[in-house]
Formats: sequence, C-alpha cells, structure tokens
Amino acid sequence: MRIRKMEVRDIPAVERICLATADARLRKTAAARENTLLLYNRYYTRACPADCFVAVNEADEAVGYILGAPNYRAYCEGFRKHECKEIRKLGFLRGVRAYFEPKLQKNMRSGIPHICTLIYCPRCRGREWERH
Repeated sequence: MRIRKMEVRDIPAVERICLATADARLRKTAAARENTLLLYNRYYTRACPADCFVAVNEADEAVGYILGAPNYRAYCEGFRKHECKEIRKLGFLRGVRAYFEPKLQKNMRSGIPHICTLIYCPRCRGREWERH
C-alpha cells in the first residue's frame, strides 16, 4: 500500500470508509449517516482537497484516508457556512451540536494545522505501508 493525494474519484470510497469505521449509532439511519459525513468528512473533502490523502491498495483503490485543514479560522467559517447549514436541515439539536463542533477541535485553535487520524478499512489491518 501507499499514500497519495486524494482525487475527486476517491471521495465515495472515503465516505464509505468513514461510515464503515464510525460507531454504529452514527450510521443507524440515513439522517445519522448524512450527519456523520457532514460532521467528520465533507468539510475536508470539499474545502481542503489539497490537504487530503488516501491510502491505496495495489489496484489504486482508496482503503484509508488522512483529512486535513491548514487553517482553523477558515475551517470554522467554512464548516459553519456549508456543513452546519446542511446539518440543521437534519434537525435542530444536530444543528446546535454542529455549530459547536469547531470549538471541540482544541488542537486547531492552538495554530497547529488540524489533521484527522488516518482511518482505514478493517480488512486492511496488518498490512505493511509503503512510503512514496
């Protein structure tokens, strides 16, 4: 396996991996799945594709990802303008929680670029990673 920049064609796989690795309650219903993707995935793939990477298998299929945002202020503004607006459509309480989500990202406020943890499909565990 190797790590490469995420491409638009990788987004569906990145979203499948996000949902496959999410807690069961975060993917229980269609609204819960959409909320999960909006909270933890779509800001990065929409606004910061240059800071997103995928782990790919031998067939160049995404089996894991690293999502990043280089600027906390832009993250807050963009997330609240786009993703939060969509989450509010899923329910009032979800919208309130989403509004405060950037406040929970304490490492971003420190000026350190935010990088989500590498998440990968369970079927790929135990394999070696190639560095490129």
